[in-house]
Amino acid sequence: MKRSMAVVALAVVALGPAFAQDASSDFDAPDTSGATAPATPAIDWGTLKYSGDQSYAYRWAADQAAARTGGLVDGTMKAEYKYHDVKIVAGASVRYNEFVPEETALYWSPGQFKLGVGLQEFSWGVADKANPTDTLNARDYRYDVDAPRLVNPAASVDYYPAPWISVEGVYEPWKVESKYPTNFVTMTETGLTTKASTLNAATGGLLATYAPTTTTASSTQGTFSNPVYGGRVNLFFPSVDLSLSYLYDRDSFYTPVVSLQSYNGVWVPQTVNLVYNPVQRFGLNAKTTVDRYGFWVESVYNHTVGSWNDDQNRHDSIAWTAGMDFNYGPASVYYVNLQYAGVWVMNYNASALPTSLTLAQLTNQSFMADYTYQSLTQSLGDQTEQMLNSLMVRMNWPLNNATVTPSLSSVVAVPYNYNTALTNRYASLYLNPEVDVMPVDGLHLLLGSNLAYAWVQGAGSSTVTLDTTYDRLGVYTPQNDVYLKVEYKWNGTVGSP
Repeated sequence: MKRSMAVVALAVVALGPAFAQDASSDFDAPDTSGATAPATPAIDWGTLKYSGDQSYAYRWAADQAAARTGGLVDGTMKAEYKYHDVKIVAGASVRYNEFVPEETALYWSPGQFKLGVGLQEFSWGVADKANPTDTLNARDYRYDVDAPRLVNPAASVDYYPAPWISVEGVYEPWKVESKYPTNFVTMTETGLTTKASTLNAATGGLLATYAPTTTTASSTQGTFSNPVYGGRVNLFFPSVDLSLSYLYDRDSFYTPVVSLQSYNGVWVPQTVNLVYNPVQRFGLNAKTTVDRYGFWVESVYNHTVGSWNDDQNRHDSIAWTAGMDFNYGPASVYYVNLQYAGVWVMNYNASALPTSLTLAQLTNQSFMADYTYQSLTQSLGDQTEQMLNSLMVRMNWPLNNATVTPSLSSVVAVPYNYNTALTNRYASLYLNPEVDVMPVDGLHLLLGSNLAYAWVQGAGSSTVTLDTTYDRLGVYTPQNDVYLKVEYKWNGTVGSP
C-alpha cells in the first residue's frame, strides 16, 4: 500500500500598522492592488523513497523435532534518495534474530555512465533464482533453500554507449563468505577422528597413538590481498538478449590443505587447513520471448586453480540452467515456471575411493595423499558426483483479484555417476506449498510448509534412509516445518516522483 507524504508550504502574512496612511492618494502613485507578484521558483530537494517489510512467523515441526519452531520476527527497512544524477540507498534487515546489512551505497550517473561504491547487491544471470553466473554476492544457505544474498563491499561502473549494448565492471576488495547449514570444520574433524579409529582397528593397533589435530579454516574476509573482479557485456537485439561475462572469483567451497605424518609406517593426515581458492568463471546467457512464452539459458564454465586431473583441488565444472515460463487461465493470471539445471564435473572419477584400504596402500605416502585429498575435496567441495540434474517447478494461481493466491515451489535433484560402492543416492526433493491471503493492500497472511528429503541406501544395507548430513537438500530435513506468517509491506515517497 503506497503512502504519500504531502509537502505543506506555510505562508507568513505580514500585517501593516493599523494607523498607516494611504500614500497613493497623497503622491498620486499608480494603483498596484491588482498586480501579480512574480512566482518564486520551486526548490528541487530531490526525491526520497522508503519501504519496509515486517513479518511474524510461527513454525511447527512438520514430521520430526525441527531445528526451528516457535515465533520469529523478521524485518527489512530500505530508503533511496535521488537528487539529479546522484542516488543514495541504505537498508538493513533482521533475519533469524540477526542483524543483516542490506544494499547501502552511493551511485552517480553522469551521462552514459553509472558509478557505484559501497555495500552492493548484484543480480547477474537470466534464470529464475538458479543462476550459475550470479556469484558476486555470497549467500546465506543456513535456513532456506532459496538462500538470500549477502551484500559485499564493491566498486562498480556501468557504461551505456548505445541502446542495444551495456558494459559492466565490478571490483570487490574481498569476498564475503557464504553461510551454510553445515559446519565444515566440525564435519572434517569428526570424519578424521572416526577414520582414525577405523584405521587403527584395521592395522592391528599401529595407529594407537595417532590423533588428528584441530582442523582450521583460513578466511580472507576483510583483507585486500584476494580481490574479486570481472565484468560483462549485455547485448539487446530485437529477438534475443545476450550477455557474456568473466569473473575472477573466490570459490564458494573449501579446498583442504593437508599435511601427512607417518605412524609406524602408516601415512595419515595430521593437520588440515580449509581455504577458499581462486576460480575463473566464463558465463554466457540468452533470453527471448515467443508469443506468451519466455525462454532462457544461463551457463558458466568454472576453471579452478588445479590442473585437469588434479584431485587435490576442485575440478573444473560446467553449470547451466534452461527454463521457460508462461501465463494462462482467466485473464492470463495463472503462472508456471519450469527450469532444468545441471552441473557437470570435468574428469570426475567415481571409483577412485576404495571402501577399504590395504596395508600396502596405507604405507604408500603418494597413494594416501591422493586418497585423503580426494575424499576431503569431494565432500567439502560439493563435487560428490559427475553430474547433478535438477528439475524446478514454480506455479501460482491468483484468485479473486489476487486476494487469495495458492502456490507451489518444488525441486527434484538426481545424481549421476558417483561412487555407488559407498552408498546409493536415489533422489532428493524440496516442496514449498503455500497459500497467500491478502485482506487489504500490503497485508499478507501466509500458511505454508517447507519440506526437504534425500533418500539413500548404504552399501550392504537393504534399508532406504534419509540423508540429513551431506545431501544438498537433505541437510534441510531437520528444519522441515509448517508455518503461519503475517507480513506487512509498505512504501512511500517524499518529493517529486
